[in-house]
Amino acid sequence: MDIKARSNIIGHKNEIDFLTTLYVNKKLPSSLMFLGPSGIGKRLVAINYAKMINCSSDTNKPCNTCQNCIKIENNLSPDFYIIKPEEKKNVIRIDEARNIKKQSSASIYESAYRIFIIDDAQKMNFQTQNALLKTLEEPIGNNLFILISDSLTGIFDTIVSRCYVVKFMPLAISDVSNHLINNCKMNKETSNFLAKYTGGKIGEAIRLVRTDLLARRSEIINVLTKRSRINNFPEVNLSAKGMIRDDIKFMLSWFRDLLLVKTGQREEFIINIDRMAEIENCAKWYTVSDFYKIINDLISYEDYIDYNVNSKIIRDNLMTIVK
Repeated sequence: MDIKARSNIIGHKNEIDFLTTLYVNKKLPSSLMFLGPSGIGKRLVAINYAKMINCSSDTNKPCNTCQNCIKIENNLSPDFYIIKPEEKKNVIRIDEARNIKKQSSASIYESAYRIFIIDDAQKMNFQTQNALLKTLEEPIGNNLFILISDSLTGIFDTIVSRCYVVKFMPLAISDVSNHLINNCKMNKETSNFLAKYTGGKIGEAIRLVRTDLLARRSEIINVLTKRSRINNFPEVNLSAKGMIRDDIKFMLSWFRDLLLVKTGQREEFIINIDRMAEIENCAKWYTVSDFYKIINDLISYEDYIDYNVNSKIIRDNLMTIVK
């Protein structure tokens, strides 16, 4: 049994070995929690774990060819559920918990286990958690609940206590970089930047590759490398707070790198390594105190997004930094 060998999962060998041991030794708990930063592959591990548990092959689980594996892969199994937040509200509502309770008390259709994956479990509201807690406290039959979360903040302690917590760590920078080179046909410099910038979060790196964010990052940095920058800040869609957050993160990574060069840190710690010559030049324009102020301001502006501060105010504050 080898989940990694039969999937496109990167890293997480220790976590997968542990989960496999639970299954092989018939010690599956009724509830698991996959805890770790977002974008590192926890959901992918959960789906492939579900395939292994319900695979009908006698060997080589998950086989990826039996009906159970195929149905789970395509989210068509009547014994497999993925619950995630509503797109507009970004919250898991109580109706989902009620449906889980209803389905978990019914007979299993065709699998060894009925498996519920609750993605972004930290986004369950108070009512949802109360309703789910009752189901977790009194597990029925072969139901397995896998809660996926990047934080315990906001999750009831009583829910956490009902789960066997499996901690997932960020991927090695080299693993992410090599994956981008081999599977996304990226050059070494860009793949190294993405791996470092995302802190080993392969999901975030792929998101940046699949969108125009790499081009946006170039726009931002191109402005920051100019002495005269008034009115040169790239246009911002004020209704897209995600875009503003990405702009702030790009700026944070840039000024962080300038500070590291200013204070004589080693090149291996630089994120924007593909712009090293410009970093060395721009670092001369500021004092260390300047950097600390700029970085603290940027962190504050990122908090403004979470507090729903008007986007125009945030954009105007960003423009004061680049003047």
